[in-house]
Amino acid sequence: MPRITNSMPSDPSSVADPPAGLDPSRLDIETRQLTLEDLVSRARDGEMDFVTAAGPAAPWSVVENSLLIESILIRVPLPAFYIDAGDEDRWTVIDGNRRLTAICAFVLDKAFALNGLEYLTELEGQGHDDLARALKRRLGETQATVELIKPGTPTAIRYNMFRRINPRRTAQEVREAVFRGPVTTLIDAVADGPSCRAAIGTEEAWPALREAVLRFLAFFAIAHPPSFEPPLEAFLNRAMEGLNDDSLDGMLLRHLLGQRLDAAMNAAAALFDGAAFRAPESAGAGAGDFNPALFEIWSVVLARLDAGETDRLLARREEVIKAFTELLHDQDFAAATAPGTDDPASVLARFSAIHDLVGQFVNA
Repeated sequence: MPRITNSMPSDPSSVADPPAGLDPSRLDIETRQLTLEDLVSRARDGEMDFVTAAGPAAPWSVVENSLLIESILIRVPLPAFYIDAGDEDRWTVIDGNRRLTAICAFVLDKAFALNGLEYLTELEGQGHDDLARALKRRLGETQATVELIKPGTPTAIRYNMFRRINPRRTAQEVREAVFRGPVTTLIDAVADGPSCRAAIGTEEAWPALREAVLRFLAFFAIAHPPSFEPPLEAFLNRAMEGLNDDSLDGMLLRHLLGQRLDAAMNAAAALFDGAAFRAPESAGAGAGDFNPALFEIWSVVLARLDAGETDRLLARREEVIKAFTELLHDQDFAAATAPGTDDPASVLARFSAIHDLVGQFVNA
């Protein structure tokens, strides 16, 4: 069997579970009336995060941005902004990203001139610096209702709040907004790194790939057979929070995880010839869609091999691929790796299947 022990300094999933029932009374929200200048100044000083990566909505066009500025200038009330102020020195916009992005692009970046206006047509073609002083003042002094989620609100409740307000965002996008920190940087580096891209052989798996990387980070620390407290979404949240540890041990852990996953991706690229973590579309067809469950199990198992075991596995590549192809047609394995199948029994079944398959070749 491949080695399943590791010398991880800590378990990133060990952050205590929140209560199963989220108590709304623990959601601490303060309603403030702030000016747009207050919000813009935070963005200018690097004290405001805008969650835009892999978002479901495309950026607004110049005309849409211009109509927003026009609405402000003719005193149309703005909808409320929802902001996570868990870090008092660095707010994260939960709802209102595109509006604030457009305002900052106009005021700070001078990124566009007004175009397509319906009422203030005399301002066509003007940028922020071209506006009369009275209009600049009106823009900056416009009042905005801001709902601030205050420090001390439990992370699980902040996560739940973010998901409710942004129902079209994926769970991973929400995690990366709520648990911003060193682990997000690690996921960036791995998911967009050359070894990972070489293993997958495409740019198309980006949204699902980021969560798949987090799955590796969470499961690698758990000895085989893997066991976790469901649901998987909460397990991954705990792992992401734990991996933001800024101590020396936390930095060493993230460095080790990055090294192990890089080695696993290099092995996967060689083993699957640039089409890893995909089930065949049909007999004789090319590779199908990226499967996060296959990434999860193969990355962990490959990362636990030493150099000699990896060499022995790759030396028998054709036999490994044949055995894996047969496994993909096994009904139980197919069910355990189907999209959205994340109960503990299915996770155990798919890990055990790949663990045993690899063991046949590295220990022979």
